[in-house]
Order: sequence, then C-alpha cells, then structure tokens
Amino acid sequence: MSTEVRPIKETEIREWMKANATGFGEHHDEDEMESTLARLVLDRTLGIFEYNRVVGTTASFMLDMQVPGNTLPVGCISSVAVMPTHRRRGMLTRMMDYQLKDLHDRGEPLSGLYSSEGLIYRRFGFGIATQGYVCTVRQHAPLAHRPEPTGQVKFISPDEAWNVFPPIFDRIWRNRQGMMSRDNRRWHRRLYEKNRSYFHAVYQTGNSQDGYVLYRVDQKESKVDIYELIAATDEAYGELWSFCLGIDNMKTTSVAGPPPQAGRPFDDPLPWMLADPRDISRHPIDGIWLRLVDVRSALGNRTYSADGSLIIEVNDPFCEWNEERWIIEGGEEGARCETTHAKPNIIMDVSDLASIYLGGVKVRTLVEAGRIEAKDTKSVILADAMFSTEYEPWCAEEF
Repeated sequence: MSTEVRPIKETEIREWMKANATGFGEHHDEDEMESTLARLVLDRTLGIFEYNRVVGTTASFMLDMQVPGNTLPVGCISSVAVMPTHRRRGMLTRMMDYQLKDLHDRGEPLSGLYSSEGLIYRRFGFGIATQGYVCTVRQHAPLAHRPEPTGQVKFISPDEAWNVFPPIFDRIWRNRQGMMSRDNRRWHRRLYEKNRSYFHAVYQTGNSQDGYVLYRVDQKESKVDIYELIAATDEAYGELWSFCLGIDNMKTTSVAGPPPQAGRPFDDPLPWMLADPRDISRHPIDGIWLRLVDVRSALGNRTYSADGSLIIEVNDPFCEWNEERWIIEGGEEGARCETTHAKPNIIMDVSDLASIYLGGVKVRTLVEAGRIEAKDTKSVILADAMFSTEYEPWCAEEF
C-alpha cells in the first residue's frame, strides 16, 4: 500500500476533518468548520494518506507548562484518530513516530495528551503525570468554616469575562506544576464557542477580582455543573463554592469538566471545607499523559526539591536519542543533565519517568509496583526527595 505521513494542505482540511470525525465514530459537522480552522496550526496538522486519501489524523500546538522551578514548552497532541477501515495496521505508530520527531526538531522537550484508553499511549512513551477527581456535592451542604466575606459574587457577560477571567487565571497557573498557559484562541473557545449556555460569575473584593466560576444549570437533572472554578485567594475559593452550593431548586453541584475531564486536584481543600465530609462523592481520574521528548532538556531545565546527584538509565526504544544513562546534578537553584557511562542508581522506562517528572507519583511506589528497578533503598529515598513537589500536579487545560 502507498501511504505517507505529512502535514495537510489547506485544500485538504475538510477531508481531514471528515476522517477525524469518522475515526471518533461521529459525522462531520460543517457548522464546526470555522472554529476548527481557528484551532489548527496547519504545519502541525498531520494526516496519514493512503493513495492520497486521509485515513488517519493527528495535530499539535504549543503551550507553556509549569514544571518545578520553570516553564517549558509542551507540544499538546490532539485529534488522534484512525479510520475504522485502517486500524491495527500500524497507522497510529507511523503518525506518532513522525509527530514526536517533529516536536523534537521544534525544540519542545515535553509532549502531552489526554488518552481515551489507558493502554494506547504508554507504548509510545507517555505516562500519567497529573491526576484528580470528579465530584458531586449535595446542594446546600454547609461549610465547616466560613469567615465573614469581604467581597461578593457578581454575574458578568462573556465579553466582560474576556477581560476579567484571563488576569485571574494568569495569577495562579504558574503556582502548580502541570498547569498550562492559555492564549486568546483558547479563551475564545472557552467563552464563546463551547459554553453558550453557561453563566459567568466573578468574585470581587473592592477593585480586585480574585476568582471566577463558569457553570450551567441542568434543570432536567436538578444539578449545577461547574465547568471551571479558579480562585487566586482562599476567600474567593470558599465564596465561589458557597455561591454554587447555594443555588436553589437544585439537588447537587458537580465538577467534571472541562473535557475530557479535569475535575479538581487531589490536594484540593473542598472536602475539608465541608462540615460533613460525606456530602461529597469523589471518583479519581487521570489527566495529562506526559512524554519526555528530550530527556536531557526536560531534566536539566527544572529544579529539584533536594540537592543530589542521581544516575537514571532510561529505556526509550521509540525515541532512541533518549535511550541513555543520564546523570542529574542539581537542587533548588537549578540542575544539569548529561549522559554518563557510570552505573545507574535507577532504571526505568521513559513512560514511568514521565509519571514521576511532575511529582505525581513516588519513585518508591513504582519500585513496589515492579515498574522501576533501583540499585538500593538509598537511591529510592534520594530520587523521591529530589522529585517531590509542594503541590499535586494538575492541569485545567482542554485540547
């Protein structure tokens, strides 16, 4: 069969969109053409062609991700689909091979995606790097401690939100590893394209806007659906939750979105804010699957919570330039990462390196799970001390 992977041409966008929809078991919607075009970066939008017809799709774009002590460019992968007529023929492998080499050539040391199935992307070096939970809270559930508020919740229009929400988001996204920057295209999609039935509310204290919530009311299910709740202060966070839980004629308030699902981070204070912890039900979810495209750059351009020197042998047959022994020397002020011939303290697959990279899982846990091989207990203790983080990693971005 004559097949090739390459960026699509402008004249092939409609065919690419149809193939992408078919791959996801849907019909192409012409009404979404304009919004899709606004999101695509043409030279990063790939198709696999068989006899000049699109039979598989994938796309990427670049955002900045907060990692410990730094922000790094991450190639965000989306729209990965293969036509049902062409599955299990190596099409996905060929697209991923092309795409990861392209991200490497662009100098993007990290790549991230959301996985529809857990087993698909680990073979390409991706590992779960952020986790959280979706939750449902009983409506009018009382909070255990609620100081007298100094501000108030106000409704605003989408046009007002365009000016108000981004500065609040920019105050918080660099505080937690895993969070990503958000450009105007992504704000436009969030405020105007996908959420026309949503309400926009902001928590204002004097002249300061310290938090916002984007939600809708599901009258049929008698519930409040929170799409996004972001707060720069503890007071704003508590008051926005109190506001949502106080909406009348509802049974519950739930948090799942944005899609595929972001929920709340594991260390979110909400369960501890409620007077009765049984007023909330939670279900854990995985978030971003991360991939270290360039191990040297990813490990060397971040900080570590403890000073130390660690030698990691990385298995990465898919991106062979990473398959080396790497020595990391660093701490809170920075680090360097170089190849070495010395014996390793730890041996791991690049997908497991992705899982520990943001501090979402301990090295000890993966050793006990049989995923990581360690030289001795001291090596495990040192690795956990170096890769530990103040906050649980989490990502609120959708793509």
